[in-house]
Amino acid sequence: MKAKLLRYDMTKTKNRKRTDFEVSEQTESAVIARLEKIHKGEKFVAFHELVWSEEEPEEKVEQKIVEVFTGEVKYFDATKGFGFIRPDIEDAEDLFFHVTALSTKEISDGEAVEYEIGYGPKGPVAIKIKPLE
Repeated sequence: MKAKLLRYDMTKTKNRKRTDFEVSEQTESAVIARLEKIHKGEKFVAFHELVWSEEEPEEKVEQKIVEVFTGEVKYFDATKGFGFIRPDIEDAEDLFFHVTALSTKEISDGEAVEYEIGYGPKGPVAIKIKPLE
């Protein structure tokens, strides 16, 4: 819920104005509780104006497009906990991966895998690695 316009007084500050003020529910008590939380140490005194927004809140739906790639394990050292994947994409550079990116504990050099691309401190890395069946 949003209050479109809000004019109010607190104990120490007078004639305050806020717009598009989000609250948990459309009640004066919800607005007062939020104002007292924002203005720490002050108490609410009075509303001069309170106008509720008429628009329905939009549900934020975040769509994430995930691209899955294929390649083969070029090198993996279980002792050191890292390896490299050779992507099936022509002219693509090998991708580093950490053992924590593996969906299985067993993987070997030359094995076909699918993976997503994430970003590490040194650039692109393979993540969410699964053996191809």
